[in-house]
Amino acid sequence: VVSTQSTGSSGINAEYGEQQLYFKELTSKCISKDVTVRDEAVNSLSTDTGLAAIIPRLSVFMIEGIRVGLGESKMYYIQYVLSMLEQLLQNRAIRLEKFLHDLIPSVISCMVCAQICTRPLEQDHWAVRRTAASVLAGLVRSHSLGTNQLQSRVIRMLHHALDKQNSGLVTSFGVLAGLCELGPMTINTIVLPEIRNIYRRVELKCATSQDPIDRHAKEKIKALLVQKCADVVQEHMPELLSVDDYEQKFGDIGREMFFRVMRPPGGGGMM
Repeated sequence: VVSTQSTGSSGINAEYGEQQLYFKELTSKCISKDVTVRDEAVNSLSTDTGLAAIIPRLSVFMIEGIRVGLGESKMYYIQYVLSMLEQLLQNRAIRLEKFLHDLIPSVISCMVCAQICTRPLEQDHWAVRRTAASVLAGLVRSHSLGTNQLQSRVIRMLHHALDKQNSGLVTSFGVLAGLCELGPMTINTIVLPEIRNIYRRVELKCATSQDPIDRHAKEKIKALLVQKCADVVQEHMPELLSVDDYEQKFGDIGREMFFRVMRPPGGGGMM
């Protein structure tokens, strides 16, 4: 005679075993060196409705993956995990609320860590930081409620990091990318009121630094701010009409902002 208790226990164990096998197969494919295998597995995360059962383990896997990637400057590993998160955010069958307290700090670390690769002058870690900022914004948008004030808390965290006088320019780039990805309202209320001082600090740090990465960071920060802020300026500050207006309002970055805003439709900018 087989007891119902033992039968039920066997069923649970079998189900757990299947989930564990699926988890191992999926995660190994998501970090595979075979691009076709990896892309297929990562893309499946956006549509697979059966992921809910393994989300706890998948979240730990991604958090640990970022930790290892940052600790060993393995940027490709960070990219794999960020790609996984991008796809998971599109999957309406799963929710990540229970894991945000670990996921969000991990993603922010990808944005602001001083070094995420072994050859920062050659490898495009800037794009990876911007991807992390986009993922952060996706996590915030998908899980912000009036009760949890998630967006407000993330903005405060980034704003505080931006105000730190000893932050490196690479870190400042990541923080600004995060703030800008949180949308036009954040740009209008947080970034634009401080853009003159922000860019002045960037120039001062670059002028006193011997590190060539800081010169790259300065140009990347300028390009980021001009690209992300121009449309917001155009919408919210129509009274600014000339180069002088822009320079008076925004300081040294004002000229670039003016030409970005005033570029002809479909054009690459004014000469």
